[in-house]
Amino acid sequence: MVEIAFQLGISKKTLYLLFKDKNDIVLKTAHYHISQTHGRMCEFHHEANDPIHELILVSQHTSSVFAKLSEVQ
Repeated sequence: MVEIAFQLGISKKTLYLLFKDKNDIVLKTAHYHISQTHGRMCEFHHEANDPIHELILVSQHTSSVFAKLSEVQ
């Protein structure tokens, strides 16, 4: 938790006000990303003209996400 707080530029005490432990950080982060992804998929469903267009939108989004992940590493 010390390293996480340091990387975020906050105190360990502040981090513990937000999260119980490392597992809580992982669970809440995963929940956030799943929720965001679900929201984007719903947007694509409503924006798309047809199923093929929807698949293209999803594919472009997925490519963008993986590109961002490769930048982090």
